[in-house]
Amino acid sequence: MNSNQTDYQEFFEFSLDAIVCSDHTGHITLWNPAAEKMFGYNACEAIGQPLTILIPHETQAQHNAAFEHFMLTGKSANLGKAIEINARKKDASVFPVELSLSAKKTPQGYKISAILRDITERKQLESKLKSNASKLQSIFSNISNISVQGYDKNRKVVFWNQASEEIYGYAYDEAIGQRLEDLIIPEAMKEGVVSSVNHWHE
Repeated sequence: MNSNQTDYQEFFEFSLDAIVCSDHTGHITLWNPAAEKMFGYNACEAIGQPLTILIPHETQAQHNAAFEHFMLTGKSANLGKAIEINARKKDASVFPVELSLSAKKTPQGYKISAILRDITERKQLESKLKSNASKLQSIFSNISNISVQGYDKNRKVVFWNQASEEIYGYAYDEAIGQRLEDLIIPEAMKEGVVSSVNHWHE
């Protein structure tokens, strides 16, 4: 075994991401230890099985159509980039993964290699952050006597609560997308405010 083969074998065995390979018929040919841990199938159970054992029932038809199209044309919008999909474990539970696909053409057809990363924790965190942001927005929106605004790095308004409407006279739809200095900053102070905000983002 040469050094490249050794390096690949070590990567395959010790990768924290699941590595799953299939032949041109869509049956699993390689299954690393991380795949065993992620999906619950050991290598003996997984190898030789169709890839559909890893796919939720509701998306299996879509997968089969895409697989057949790729085997016929060699074209897929999903090759060479990371995509987010749902996968299915041995116990039938569904969970989100980040999937990266590559393919190699052989005389028999294309061999597919997939690297999968469980992103359950990431999705839970994103959901929690989104929920917290919604709660804060609701609170700020309903504060009646304190003006609260939000701006992006270009000083454009992205949030404008009811108190801001009443104090400055601009409705929400009028304010969103406008620059800070064009709405509420006196002419004599504009240059200094713009300079200070730009400095914060450097």
